[in-house]
Amino acid sequence: MSQRRPSPAVPALITVATVGVAAGAAYLARTRQREIKGAVVSRVLERPAGRSSYQELAHSLETSGTHLTGRAARTADTHANRELLAHIIGIERWGQHRLGAALGRHPDQTAPYHEHRPPRTPRCPSFRR
Repeated sequence: MSQRRPSPAVPALITVATVGVAAGAAYLARTRQREIKGAVVSRVLERPAGRSSYQELAHSLETSGTHLTGRAARTADTHANRELLAHIIGIERWGQHRLGAALGRHPDQTAPYHEHRPPRTPRCPSFRR
């Protein structure tokens, strides 16, 4: 009995197909980035939050804030860590500003997120020294 040897074209065909699928996915991600981002935000962030009450959301935010504060206090004071913390603070302040505008506390001035970041300082008091 003789065994059939697999064709050398099969692995090459699989490789070409895989590269083609990856290139197509990259092209799709570039051209439809806004739609993809919207779908991810909707499914990952908004849908789970939509099932929660305001009290549950408030409690979750408070718990997360306490956890983040403790984590920042235990983290080394490096440039990358300061940038990450400033980014998180900026997003939180921006979100609070947008919420205040939605509730009519002030006019809706759609200021970019960067205006809500804390000022750059050489050391952040939240980090351990």
